[in-house]
Amino acid sequence: MDFLLSSTGQYLGQTILHSFLIALIVEVVMKSSHIQEPLLQIKFRSLSLWLPIVYLPILFFLYPPRASAYFRQQVALFDSNQWLGVRLGGGVFLWHLVAVMVAVTVFFFIVRELIPAIRYGFSRRPPLPVLEKGQFPELDSVLANLVKKMSMPEPEVLLSGETAPSVYTLGRRGLVLSMSAIEILDTDELEAVIAHELAHFTKETLVIGRICLVLRFLMFYNPVALLVYHRINHDTEKVCDDLAISFTGKRLALVSGLLKILRHATAGASAHQTAGQGWWRSPTANTFENRSHLALAKERADIILHGKQVSIAHYQNSRVAITAGLLMALLFFVV
Repeated sequence: MDFLLSSTGQYLGQTILHSFLIALIVEVVMKSSHIQEPLLQIKFRSLSLWLPIVYLPILFFLYPPRASAYFRQQVALFDSNQWLGVRLGGGVFLWHLVAVMVAVTVFFFIVRELIPAIRYGFSRRPPLPVLEKGQFPELDSVLANLVKKMSMPEPEVLLSGETAPSVYTLGRRGLVLSMSAIEILDTDELEAVIAHELAHFTKETLVIGRICLVLRFLMFYNPVALLVYHRINHDTEKVCDDLAISFTGKRLALVSGLLKILRHATAGASAHQTAGQGWWRSPTANTFENRSHLALAKERADIILHGKQVSIAHYQNSRVAITAGLLMALLFFVV
């Protein structure tokens, strides 16, 4: 409890509390306003990531009286210290539950995000072979047509050695395909799926991805940031779906292509993981994770098939700025 009352503890605790309040209010605003544009949803949800990091230091350094006992007792609308000291019974306080939740979040971050990233960065792996032009004429034609429509440089196409079908981006201009993906997807599906992947190279999605990743690493201890970050990643996939449809007009092909890849990849991953990859990857956890991926894929498929293509008007962007301003006014009184 002493750490929670220190300046560092107060700052970390308030970033979690503010992220939670922002996320809650933002979801209510989007639900009541019927906001369905994925890009606008990302901008609203990203407030939970950057606002606590940017706004709280300003309050801590430019208005020190906010940390005083007088402010907490006489001015603040919500004093987290009083709630953290609430006894839940059996010698357990609310701050114990918060500490456990933070510890679980940090553990998840280290095991599932930090260690894999370090391993990937330092592992000595042979470079993927470049897929030479002429090997798959249909693929060459599809790619040339897409980069022309999307006004972007043609990416370097690399061949993955995975047995499961996979199509993904690598770095700034690398498109990776497995041989099985080329084999199981028909021409329309291949075009739609590649258009989705190329959409990840557009300036806006690249900027969103990088900024959110940095914020996620800065708030590695924040359970709310963890959930919001993964939700934004899902929203980014929806943005790329919209872009793919706008350039190809092939909704059904995109859905069937994505589901084909996911179904084969999930089945292969389940078999491989069940054989054992580490003590932290139990069959139960893997089954839950696979079901989660399938549920999100079904949600995306439903939106692709039945949703309307939408664009963000300038006044809608101003709503994000207004919401941020109102949230800052509210959070000033939450300590």
